[in-house]
Amino acid sequence: MVFIVEMARGEPGTAAHETYSCSGSTWERLLSLAKLNGWTAQGTLRDLQMAQLSEDYDRCFEPSYDPNEWAYCKRVSDEDARRLAEALSKASGALVGSDAEERVGPTVLGDDLEPEELHRVNAGLKVVLDGFVEFAFRGGFAFAWDD
Repeated sequence: MVFIVEMARGEPGTAAHETYSCSGSTWERLLSLAKLNGWTAQGTLRDLQMAQLSEDYDRCFEPSYDPNEWAYCKRVSDEDARRLAEALSKASGALVGSDAEERVGPTVLGDDLEPEELHRVNAGLKVVLDGFVEFAFRGGFAFAWDD
């Protein structure tokens, strides 16, 4: 089974709503690359809306960057997202050669994926990295396993 990490910000159904997704193995690789390039993880934040909807949210919450299901999603702050994007920008500039184009992890297939999302979650590291950097520079976001 292949897992996809979905990230979102803004109210669904509005112009401010924005999503990004990548495979779970790519998410781990992005975080690892960011750390190698100077990012110090601040820890994730509680999602206040989900915490109000679920009685056991706080009992299950831990400030790690490990995704959970949407009922227990976590948030990356604006500042942490910006620092993550800055570190990954450094990594992007340093990526050259064949490994930059290699796909990270197994191929993701899914009938419920839009063609653009299917392409992105199966793209090479450099493509995913550059797209995620653009997304993260725009601010904090919630993330969870795509169900």
